[in-house]
Amino acid sequence: GVLHALGGQCYERKQYDQGLIHLQNALKVYRRHLAADDTRLTPTYNNIGSIYHKQGLNEKALEYHEKAYQMQKNSPDPNMESVAAYAGNIASVLIRLDRHKDAIPY
Repeated sequence: GVLHALGGQCYERKQYDQGLIHLQNALKVYRRHLAADDTRLTPTYNNIGSIYHKQGLNEKALEYHEKAYQMQKNSPDPNMESVAAYAGNIASVLIRLDRHKDAIPY
């Protein structure tokens, strides 16, 4: 949790490279203790996607936002606020990639 929080702080300070390191390390730790489809991973996947988006690495951003979205959406008890936020992030990346028609469903 601390690594995830540090990643968030770095994001807020626009220290994207450092934030990405913290979030990726948080994900490694979480994966040791949580199932691969555990929805508690979704905020970290989403935040990694957000950093990639800020860095202009939109294909990578899309990959992480979609992972967060699919995990949350397909959960037996999805958090609908998270599903909506992740869908919006996907749409934002798709628009940046000039894939406007693909963004419409999100």
